[in-house]
Amino acid sequence: MIKPAARNFRRTLARNTFRPAIFLLATALITACGAYTEADLKADKKRFPALSRERVVGSKCSVKDSASIRRVAAHPLGPTGGWNLYGRENSQVDYSRSKQLEANCLVFGHGGISGYVKFDKPGYLQARSYDDVYGDVYCGWSPEKLSIKPTKDYVYVSLGTCSVGDGGLEQVHEVSWFPQGQQEGIIVFSSAHPDKPSPLTAADLYRPDLLGNEYQFDDSLAAKAIADYLRQGNLQKADEVITASLTLLSKMRDSVDGTTRKPIAAKEIHQEQWAMIQTFRLGLALGEPTFDSRLEDLKATINGPHRGSYRECDTYKKLFPIYKWLNKKVTEKITNETNQIDISKLERGLVDHEPDTIGQFLLGKTSADDFRQRSRGSAEFWLGVNHYLQGDKKTAKENFQKFLEQDNSDLSAFEIAAAAKLRASGEQPK
Repeated sequence: MIKPAARNFRRTLARNTFRPAIFLLATALITACGAYTEADLKADKKRFPALSRERVVGSKCSVKDSASIRRVAAHPLGPTGGWNLYGRENSQVDYSRSKQLEANCLVFGHGGISGYVKFDKPGYLQARSYDDVYGDVYCGWSPEKLSIKPTKDYVYVSLGTCSVGDGGLEQVHEVSWFPQGQQEGIIVFSSAHPDKPSPLTAADLYRPDLLGNEYQFDDSLAAKAIADYLRQGNLQKADEVITASLTLLSKMRDSVDGTTRKPIAAKEIHQEQWAMIQTFRLGLALGEPTFDSRLEDLKATINGPHRGSYRECDTYKKLFPIYKWLNKKVTEKITNETNQIDISKLERGLVDHEPDTIGQFLLGKTSADDFRQRSRGSAEFWLGVNHYLQGDKKTAKENFQKFLEQDNSDLSAFEIAAAAKLRASGEQPK
């Protein structure tokens, strides 16, 4: 039986009886001359129907199916690359990590394809990569087959990906499941048909080794995993990601300025990443004896040499007086009549992170409704702080919950951690 994509391809060939060989030769000559353009790629997309169109999750697959077609001898832009297997770090099954889901769910990102799967019989998972326009012109099937046994719950798996250089413009990744001893399986993941939205969070997919190495740090994964754990109320796991991140950052390699040839310290290069992780840590230290030392560590990072925009560091720095004030409030139980914020010393900051606006509200000079309009991003957190300090823990918890459920940026690192900390506290921290 001819697959739908194969039938379409044969119709194309039938309409152009003498063109295939000429096209292949012309492609080779054009590529050799380096003259293949975006216009040529667009023309090929019209000429060749997308292979992934008929390859949805749940479709049958085999070693030689429609994704094995080569519509040209090689990709016209000649991409190079190969499978990222990381010494088997990225290809694994962890039966100790499980999750309740309604169906298999895999996610592409952070250097691999990972998620949770469940099968009722033994078999293996195998990844493959093809070009949606030209077919099997690079990578093909991964050399690794990930064996997996039947399980009661959905268990964590991770597989490597195919890294393709310039030219992998229509690259598709698939993961297929093959029952033991069978040549035909089913597609359980396709990057061309991702789950939207995915039920998995960064915390569900996090592994310490995915944070990076001495040359690069995945600050996006770190921030999302920390925030997810805090949202779930798992402060210990959030702290573990913070510790792992700071440990990795401390091992980053120094660099050299390409113009002056002068050395550049790794902490200078990654200053904003350091500051973001340390700001999460400061929020978790709220009400703890370590707060002042954590703040001094963060100040030392922000006040050090920096490269780049400095936007995040500057935003954190301007809010330090309010952070210090809040810590004293929750630790010393100072009344609202004492230890007031000196608004005259607060600097102007970014919208939604404006120290003066926050200070005005905390001193009762701005109504809650007006404050919500003027500081929408962090408003729910500071509303919760106000209720918390007034002893209304129930309303404060509702505010903190709403704030944590928002799509907050890294600029709210302190507030995210502090909201989780205060939400979890039955009593004010001692």
